[in-house]
Amino acid sequence: MNAPDSSHTKFDADSGNSSGKLVPLSASAGSVDPTPQEENPGDKKQLKRAANRRSAQLSRKRKKVFIEDLKEENDELRRKEQILKHIPDLIIVFEPTGKIFFVSHSVSNFLSYNPEELEGFSLWDRLSSGSVRLIKAAFMDALAARTPGVDMVPLGGVWDLDLVDKNGELKNVTLNGVVHFKGDSPECVCSIRSKKNVSEKESKKKTSGRKTADDIMEATVVSMQGSDADNSSSSYDD
Repeated sequence: MNAPDSSHTKFDADSGNSSGKLVPLSASAGSVDPTPQEENPGDKKQLKRAANRRSAQLSRKRKKVFIEDLKEENDELRRKEQILKHIPDLIIVFEPTGKIFFVSHSVSNFLSYNPEELEGFSLWDRLSSGSVRLIKAAFMDALAARTPGVDMVPLGGVWDLDLVDKNGELKNVTLNGVVHFKGDSPECVCSIRSKKNVSEKESKKKTSGRKTADDIMEATVVSMQGSDADNSSSSYDD
């Protein structure tokens, strides 16, 4: 009788089999996985290339959206610039120290300066000494009047000021503005109008009013004359 092959059988000691029967090795220990195969380097490269392509596509999409947003913002800024160019009043933005942040193109009509010549410089140099004191006091009052949660405070009404043009001559103007609180650095946004233009507009309104009154008076006189003529005709008939 041939002896059992020891490579395929073992003594079933773990199962408590004391009968000495031999059982197949595969039945007790299960199948043994073969040695794991190494990954193909070519597959790694393909996966990396695919990931790089996806990343590049996402980057291009984000860049396209960013450029479109910039174009829209740029178009909006150009539109606002065109609006400011055609406003006859002088628009100026400055901080409490007087430093000018922005000045509209109409400054050339008021002071014979270009905007680039004034931006970054002090507004106090372009005002008479009395006007400087008025605006500084109004600015400080506006800062003191601010309440929590409020981002904008009036500058205190309409102010009569004297601007100093490029030739050193005084220009009488009116200034109306608000103090805008941007974080901890407030700034004043103002509209400046020539006092001469204001006087002309008021004069036109008064002239228009007088003309209307004269028309009413003339119409009344004509009506009265017509009434008198009718009365005279009636008396003659009697």
